[in-house]
Amino acid sequence: FKALDEGYYGFKEITDWLRLKQTAMFAQYYVRQVSATRRRRMAQKRDAGQPTMGTPPVGYLWNEDRTKLVLDPEMAPKVRKWFEMYLDGASQRDIEKVSGRSPFGVSYMLNNPVYRGHLRYTKGGRTSKQSINRTKMPQELVYNTHEALITEAEYRAIQDKAKRNKAKWGNKFKTTDHPLMSLVYCSCGRRLQLQSSPKKGGGRYRYLYCRSEECDRRKFWRYEEIEAAAQEAIESGAEDLALLAAQPQKEAANPKLLSLQRELDDLNRG
Repeated sequence: FKALDEGYYGFKEITDWLRLKQTAMFAQYYVRQVSATRRRRMAQKRDAGQPTMGTPPVGYLWNEDRTKLVLDPEMAPKVRKWFEMYLDGASQRDIEKVSGRSPFGVSYMLNNPVYRGHLRYTKGGRTSKQSINRTKMPQELVYNTHEALITEAEYRAIQDKAKRNKAKWGNKFKTTDHPLMSLVYCSCGRRLQLQSSPKKGGGRYRYLYCRSEECDRRKFWRYEEIEAAAQEAIESGAEDLALLAAQPQKEAANPKLLSLQRELDDLNRG
């Protein structure tokens, strides 16, 4: 601790404790002051309809003074095409293949109010990149802050389609932990995740898959097949351990006894 090495707080005098308490108090005051200033500035940006996110969503760019979102002339037409594909009957999986985005990225895009020209702020005036509040924090929607890529009618149509799909198929990308989570890895080195999809006759199919976007083997494996192979390997290993435990343990010979035994053998031969 540099302060102790330089003798600032050597605790040699009773006043050193007082100085330490005062320094800690001022440090805590400074942290709270910075936090309050940040919240105030975020609230000011919210009142002015200015985004506070770090990176604009795909299809948008910052204006020159970074106070407003503007359409990206290169990506905005592509994003608009993805929305039109979904409205014309394409699935989220189809959009994933065309856009190269993850399932969660496509879901965020379809539900992001930024594409309707609005910004969503959470408590303290902060907006996230996706503008989707995944917690129970209070939130507020500020309307018409920038140019939209889809209309409100198109957004309602997207939500209606999502509701119909959920009622028909359930949660398509329902992922959860599984007993083999720490045992099964992809060839790229990432742990495989569990995904389930509904069966037409009831129940769900379960698959293991790699979520890494850099992986060149993004395929699905039936969970039952991986589970059976893992169980067979565990049972085989357990049998080997049982056989090893059943074998009589050989006691290590005493080196002195071995030396005496060799001398005795030499005498007998002589």
